[in-house]
Amino acid sequence: MTTVLRLAALPARSLVAVLGALLIAPVVLAALPALLVTSFTPDGPNRWQILIEQITAWTRTALSSGPEDAPAPARRRRAPR
Repeated sequence: MTTVLRLAALPARSLVAVLGALLIAPVVLAALPALLVTSFTPDGPNRWQILIEQITAWTRTALSSGPEDAPAPARRRRAPR
């Protein structure tokens, strides 16, 4: 329960990063034996490179926010005279 409360207290981007890591971890762990075997074949290093590029691209997509997602800046009010 304390872990859930700690996750809830994280900023939005950190929470997305943690949840993304939790989602991608089983995929990477499941693929690890096959990737280790293929790393000793001629095209093995290329497969590692492709996997790393896909994970990096997915992470950038998950963590990026466009200008339309940014909150509008607060307007400054003039002090009364």
